[in-house]
Amino acid sequence: MFIDIHTHQKTGEYFFLHNAFVEEVEIPCSYGIHPCYITVDYKVELLQLEKLIKSENCFAIGECGLDKNTDIDWNVQMEVFEAQIKLSEEGSLPLIIHCVRAIQELILLKRKFKPKQPWIFHGFRKTNTAMQLLAEGFYLSIGLALLKDEKLQQTVQTIPLERIFLETDDKEGDIKSLYEKLAELKGKSISEIVAQIEQNFEKVFQRKRK
Repeated sequence: MFIDIHTHQKTGEYFFLHNAFVEEVEIPCSYGIHPCYITVDYKVELLQLEKLIKSENCFAIGECGLDKNTDIDWNVQMEVFEAQIKLSEEGSLPLIIHCVRAIQELILLKRKFKPKQPWIFHGFRKTNTAMQLLAEGFYLSIGLALLKDEKLQQTVQTIPLERIFLETDDKEGDIKSLYEKLAELKGKSISEIVAQIEQNFEKVFQRKRK
């Protein structure tokens, strides 16, 4: 089965994780506080998040992270992200991470917390950082840019399949097309790509798909 680990859509033909922010849903999802949408009520939202992640349909925390392109105070971003790192460890849930212009800070946090839970770099397309992120233990989730971005296509050929996920994020697109492109780039059959990403999913996400 095709797996979309990060989408803003609420319906789909294949298995997907809906990015739910901190609004309760009844479909497989991730809950998290995005760095660009932190509000003055973030402490209340963190308490709400702590409750939401206990639901059976929550597979991960995120997207969360750091973004230097937003006006949100950096110290507040760090506070909210670190709180979600701790919730990830306490709840045994992987993190789906949004990171813009803050790769080094992200890596330093990973070294500081030494998390047992996997960290997934979502929307990956910063091709010059792939090997560095892999060396630090990140999984890389790749979106629809893979269909047209030739530099990303070249980089993906060097990334082990064991560390790859696929996603549609907030774009309109078919996750199947990403499987087809990844199979083409890796010289594999679609069934081999499906089997490997299913293995990746079972390894990273503790909760079972229904």
